[in-house]
Amino acid sequence: MKMRDFWDREKMHAPQGNLTWILMISGLSIMKRYREAVESPVSTLRLDPPATALRTAASESLLRTLRMEGADLSLIHIAPSAGGLGVFADSDIASSGEVFRCPCGVLLTAQAALDDAIIGEQLRDSRVAHLLDDRWRVILLLMQRRREGSTYAASLPGSELVESLPLHWPEQEQMELLGGTTLLRQARASRLALRSFYDDIVCDILAARWPHTFTAEESEKRPGSFGWDALCWAHAMFWSRAIGLDLPGGRCERT
Repeated sequence: MKMRDFWDREKMHAPQGNLTWILMISGLSIMKRYREAVESPVSTLRLDPPATALRTAASESLLRTLRMEGADLSLIHIAPSAGGLGVFADSDIASSGEVFRCPCGVLLTAQAALDDAIIGEQLRDSRVAHLLDDRWRVILLLMQRRREGSTYAASLPGSELVESLPLHWPEQEQMELLGGTTLLRQARASRLALRSFYDDIVCDILAARWPHTFTAEESEKRPGSFGWDALCWAHAMFWSRAIGLDLPGGRCERT
């Protein structure tokens, strides 16, 4: 499969399965080219010590919450790595061995978005439901979790990951590093598709019909938002972390 097919699938309502893994691989290839072009070190996400400490603390709080919900995390721990924070095994794990166990109820899924106490009713509305696939529902849920200040959102990278992605590079940088390749067209097309979703769905439909729920404004009491920067962050988090899982009952959910 060609690289262009990966990006084209992101813009379409592609079938579930291993799509997420394919996109993750294509993203790694793009990052490799970027690192080579600018001759930067292996690490692509340079976190300052305070940011790393905050994310580490949030991750530890997240693990405590998961344990309270019944997760078995006895074989893993979270620690800084070359790319920010990583999950590490405490000892060697045999082939086909269990790394950790987590209840389905704590996963961020499309169904969790529909069941959310704040945005679920709006996403289930007949005027909106047909406009969103599972991917966009999870992305909107990530935005809501970030606004709530959840420990999971706090454990994730910030703008440094968004800025590392080709679709968010300045146009001059895109030309310098991607000029003459199909990636330039694909990066710009992906950004246009994301911008179209923001303008046509988030602003013109969600925020227009439910302005108090999908506000783009931020305040000290409500730091998160459904603005453009928040969407770019949630979009980057989804495509760098989402996987397709066969959950009990035979459904395939994006988490």
